[in-house]
Amino acid sequence: MAVIAHRSVRASGVNAGGARRVHLDSLVAAVTALGIGAHLPLPGPLTLTLVLSVALLPVWLPHLARHQSGVVALTGLGAILNGLLLNSVNASTHHISVPLTEAQIVLILELLLGSGALVWVRSVVGSGWMGLLFGSGMLLSVLPRLSADNPWKFSLSLPVTICLLAAAWLVKARTGELVALVLLALVSALNDSRSAASILATAFLILSWQRARAALQLRSTALRVGVSIVLLGLMTYFVMQSFILQGFLGEGAQLRSEAQIRSSGSLLLGGRPEIGATLALLRASPGGYGLGVVPNFADIYTAKSGMERLNYDANNGYVERYMFGGAFEVHSVMGDLWLRCGPMGLAFLLAMLVLVLRNSAARLAEGRGRALTTFLAIQVVWDAFFSPFYTTAALALTVAVGLLVRLPTRARDDAAGVPE
Repeated sequence: MAVIAHRSVRASGVNAGGARRVHLDSLVAAVTALGIGAHLPLPGPLTLTLVLSVALLPVWLPHLARHQSGVVALTGLGAILNGLLLNSVNASTHHISVPLTEAQIVLILELLLGSGALVWVRSVVGSGWMGLLFGSGMLLSVLPRLSADNPWKFSLSLPVTICLLAAAWLVKARTGELVALVLLALVSALNDSRSAASILATAFLILSWQRARAALQLRSTALRVGVSIVLLGLMTYFVMQSFILQGFLGEGAQLRSEAQIRSSGSLLLGGRPEIGATLALLRASPGGYGLGVVPNFADIYTAKSGMERLNYDANNGYVERYMFGGAFEVHSVMGDLWLRCGPMGLAFLLAMLVLVLRNSAARLAEGRGRALTTFLAIQVVWDAFFSPFYTTAALALTVAVGLLVRLPTRARDDAAGVPE
């Protein structure tokens, strides 16, 4: 903590009289980043993330008002209102769970307010420290409750990745960032985490291309970088699929992938049959269903029919208990938000993705892309389509927005106390 405060004082150029205030700001910012990352539950629907973000609202809100994030705030509040309106519309045909409604509202507020608080944290301690503290909070939270089934894939992967890439950012080790991406991709591949390995490999290729482009003195734009990212992502997908099918990532991954391709014709559709349920439910009700709405028999039948179109046997406990046992859960942030909050839920997610992707592409075009921001930009796009809107995906999106919102002026990425 003293190191953070010292760098903040040095970077901001304050005199001895202001040093005490800088130290206090650094301490509060560090605790905030740790607490938001830890996401500890509190009595009722509250969490430490929400309490910290609300308590510091007078501190970070005036700071955030100078940034281009108004669309995110408006669509986030609109999503909650849209979801509550859908509740009243569907109350005659569906059961509305009050605890579920509260929990789903809190998750959206955590994303909205937590990312704003992290922007302020970043302006005080710098991007590298903010990422390291946030990742450490996540790690401390998951260590006591490690998954017995593949702890790396289901518990450690994201917090460890954030911590290592943030640490490399702090020590200005750009080559170290590339080495970390390779090592993390190998660990993920060996632990049957196909998506994480692919995301890390894509981030490695993008940053390697950034370095090559700088060496060749090639100019670029955010649009060209965006096209390059799409092409590199597709290339990584097909290369990883080839490795999996040839057994390089283990026999279990090979057999499972072969079965998924046989059933649906695609590794993505075979691995995520929930897509079929999402599309079927949205065809039946394009406006969504509502916050805290519990699926009825007709909803479950509709969802199963959509999954069966992908040659998936939907008559199992996973569909009946996990996906629709007490809430709509279609294993994608986009699908979950649309079903819960209607079109405004979709608009909220798109506003955040546009902010993250536009600013990430701009950084890469300027040669300022870092492993952590590049990895998170890819991760949140993956989560939007293929991960449930639970704590892990929400935290990834929270820290991605916090790191990639443009601050008023630019300085060095690792400068504490100075906006970048």
